[in-house]
Amino acid sequence: MIAVMTLRRNATAAERRERLATSLFVVGEFGGSDYRRLISGGKSLEQAKSFVPDVVRAICRGVERLVEEGARYVVVSGTPPAGCMPMALTKYEATAGAANASTAYDRRTGCLRRLNGIAQYHNWLLREAVGRMRGKYPGTKLVYADFYKPVASLVRRPAKFGFTQQPLKACCGGGGPYNYNPGAACGSPGASTCSEPSAYVNWDGIHLTEAAYKYVAGGWLNGVYAYPSILSLLAQ
Repeated sequence: MIAVMTLRRNATAAERRERLATSLFVVGEFGGSDYRRLISGGKSLEQAKSFVPDVVRAICRGVERLVEEGARYVVVSGTPPAGCMPMALTKYEATAGAANASTAYDRRTGCLRRLNGIAQYHNWLLREAVGRMRGKYPGTKLVYADFYKPVASLVRRPAKFGFTQQPLKACCGGGGPYNYNPGAACGSPGASTCSEPSAYVNWDGIHLTEAAYKYVAGGWLNGVYAYPSILSLLAQ
């Protein structure tokens, strides 16, 4: 893997464009951390949502810069359902409150509805933008890779995909309903790791396990969750 900036310094313009034209770029996932930081910094969910168009525009600027440098194969990832992450569920549990559980939580999954709504809005805008960029750059193969649907599927029906543990609970953490404790994060004193990570969807409250990422990647490669599939691009 060679950084684009390294190519700019050490290769001729022709060499750089040839290398970029034969490489596969994956842009993202971006956005989730931005929204989490906004909310952690005191912004309301509605205020955080108002930043979504700016975040999507920034992602698109990055994609367009790659294309203008010579990239021909670009995968643009959406964002996963943040409201299903143990970190978010732990952090906002008190805010949601038992009295508001009927509206705050999705009854089928236990995820936070409004936080997932921000992710869905982000993904809708991003997918539309990728469609417009396809028209603008017909010589470039642009793929929108859905990160939301595969994770949502694992959370809704974990056993169907071989995940036998509670899908909203982290494998590695410091205890609590979702096994996420910001004072005892995975890898720090006070945290412990489950004996069978492949049985869990979530690894540390923020990231998925290797098994969950493998499921997502398979959907991107074969076209279940990518439009068009990554493998179809590479075959052209």
